[in-house]
Amino acid sequence: MIREKSAQTDHPVSTMPSLRVIPAALLVLLLLACEGPSFMESSHVRPELTEEQREKFQQYLAQAKADARTANAFEMPNYVRYQMPDGNEHIYITEPGHPAHPAVVRRTIVTRSGARKLATRGAHGGSQQAFEKWLAEFKALDVNRPRSSDLKPIPVL
Repeated sequence: MIREKSAQTDHPVSTMPSLRVIPAALLVLLLLACEGPSFMESSHVRPELTEEQREKFQQYLAQAKADARTANAFEMPNYVRYQMPDGNEHIYITEPGHPAHPAVVRRTIVTRSGARKLATRGAHGGSQQAFEKWLAEFKALDVNRPRSSDLKPIPVL
């Protein structure tokens, strides 16, 4: 610690900040670090899609809607979940108001090398960041799921 003598007294004067300031400054830095880039800008800014990306997404969405016609629909606050009659697939389609809108996620039980697994895939026409966050919610369901040979029912959001 650096100390200087005051011109008026013989008591040392500290040039270090008060110990109360340090935790407050650390808290502010921690909050900024946790918030990341969205602190300064909207985290759901829609990037400009190329014409090819827009076309591919529209095809993916059209196929998902066509497949969902035979499914049971479950209305959620910002998306619709469609459960296929055999229970082997769920299709999630966002509605306006969902951060990742427009987006589609398909969760399907597949067999690979003799083992049954749950495959999650999707496409979006909006915010990449919001879509990735939504996909992470699905993957979190799978991490907490006990391992078993029977994947039904498929975990739902």
